[in-house]
Amino acid sequence: MATVEALSPPSAAPRSRRAATTARPAGDGPEERAAHAFGSTLARVGDEDGLGTFLAHASRALAALVGVERCSVYLWDRRTGRFRGRVAHPATLTDAVRRVTMGGPPDELTADVVRSRRPVSVPDVTRDARTARGVVREQQVRSLMAVPMIHGGHVIGLAYLDDADRRHAFTPDDERAAMAFATSAARWVDRSLRVAQLATVRDELARERSVLPRATELEQRLAEHTGAPFQELLEQVAQVAGRPIEVLGADGRSVARAGGGDEPGPPLGPAAGLEIARVMRNTDPGHARTVATDLRRGLTHRCVATHVALEAGEQGLLVLVERSAPLSPFDALLAVRAGAALSASTRRPTARRFARGDVHALAFERMLDHGLALPGTAELAERLEIAAAAPRLVALVLARGPLDADDLTTAVVPWQAVPVPVPGGLALVIDLPDDTVPADAATDVRDELVAALDGAGTTDAVVGVSGVSGSLADLPRATAQARSIVAAMGGADRESRPAGDAGAVGCTIDELGPARLLLASPADAGRIALELLGPLLDPDPSIADLLRTLETFCATDASIRATATALQVHENTVRHRFGRIRTMTGLDVAASTDDLLMVRTALSARRFAAIAARHRG
Repeated sequence: MATVEALSPPSAAPRSRRAATTARPAGDGPEERAAHAFGSTLARVGDEDGLGTFLAHASRALAALVGVERCSVYLWDRRTGRFRGRVAHPATLTDAVRRVTMGGPPDELTADVVRSRRPVSVPDVTRDARTARGVVREQQVRSLMAVPMIHGGHVIGLAYLDDADRRHAFTPDDERAAMAFATSAARWVDRSLRVAQLATVRDELARERSVLPRATELEQRLAEHTGAPFQELLEQVAQVAGRPIEVLGADGRSVARAGGGDEPGPPLGPAAGLEIARVMRNTDPGHARTVATDLRRGLTHRCVATHVALEAGEQGLLVLVERSAPLSPFDALLAVRAGAALSASTRRPTARRFARGDVHALAFERMLDHGLALPGTAELAERLEIAAAAPRLVALVLARGPLDADDLTTAVVPWQAVPVPVPGGLALVIDLPDDTVPADAATDVRDELVAALDGAGTTDAVVGVSGVSGSLADLPRATAQARSIVAAMGGADRESRPAGDAGAVGCTIDELGPARLLLASPADAGRIALELLGPLLDPDPSIADLLRTLETFCATDASIRATATALQVHENTVRHRFGRIRTMTGLDVAASTDDLLMVRTALSARRFAAIAARHRG
């Protein structure tokens, strides 16, 4: 339960019960004792600044007032609609409390406190349904009292009190005293929050006032450097921004950097660049967007990004990186203005841009059917700076109506795509980063293309996405895979499509599973078997044992016991080998019937290819 997560294990709490009891102030009644305790708290705070300081003293005083060892305080967070942990007594619990939020549907105790606006005591948490979750016993809470902090008719905070590892009998006087203290504290908290809010507004106004002079400075610098090289303009923008700036290409890699007078620091990196490109995919040109940190994707700093045109008509991103000073509205304004200026500096004649794209399309048109087999193709690819060895896939899009090549290439940004006209549609040759996971990339491409086709209202469209090829010579095989998928789905012919299915549909070669072998030609079956079993074809004896185990497993009707008997090994040895096979190939033959069927067919295709090779010899 969220309530008790605020309470630390008893090992972190002091064990002096006498101190907690004797510290209760004396007085004529609960309200008088509360007033005395609150006055003492303010006296201890004195001229010390900060809401946290006050709450630390208040939590200690409230615990002493009620005669318990622990008190944790939570304040309302309007962004989340929950109460967020702020401080605790003893102070050793504060870090744990700050990681906890209270409220929400599962937290029935907090809901009761907010609804009743009165303290709620739980004499025995093991017998109360509101505190029945296992974490209560883990924290060794026996009794607790939750107290609302009310000001202006609103519950702005909560205090939770308990004794570690023992029950405590909270009396009505305890509840009255705690409520009176919490109400006084709430008034002080509300005032502190308002003062802090005014300070925030003041700082925002100060930043806004600084925008105009800096914007004017940017315009002057850009005017003074009209016609200057791209890098020189980028340095001027970085100096005005006062922060590092990085320009990313369509593949997320850095193409230019500037440090704003200082060293720009380490580059964002390809993973972070791809994440920024993904976030910016639906942001219109001429607009900026703040991108949050995401450590899982390598993005360690917040940044502001906007679109920018690079040389030869390629699209990129201008990124202002937050490394020291926090981002402000000015950074978004500066990014948009700088993006427009940098785009103007790299603009080239439209005809030249289209001509370059046409040449690439013509080159790939030859390679889709023939690879590098035609004379001069390899030399042409080299002159056009098309890498001979790079991960690529082919996406074939067929539709009954016209297709917009620009829309489809934009849909697969940040990858680089070259559209090649084919009968009835387009083939997109898509370059991928070196660290791409093939199956994931193919799925992402399919999803983006289908979404773009549906968004454009294209009917009777099908998308077939090949596996990833490693060289230009493999493009014909990738094209054949995409064509076989499209053909299996009925192409763009409405009559062969399921009734009512007139939208865009798509499939990747990996999604076909064992069925991909049924679509392959006899000549291609051996290659597919090599793709599936490649890591197991190593001549190393330990690897050969894995392949022999697979073959025996298939020959014994998928029986682990029969496989172990045939190989004269223990059954656990067979299972261990299957684990290694799963790690090396991704195929779990012991648990997945699809993977087992794939392996059976691949082994058959491999044997067939070997027989065909001997026959040709």
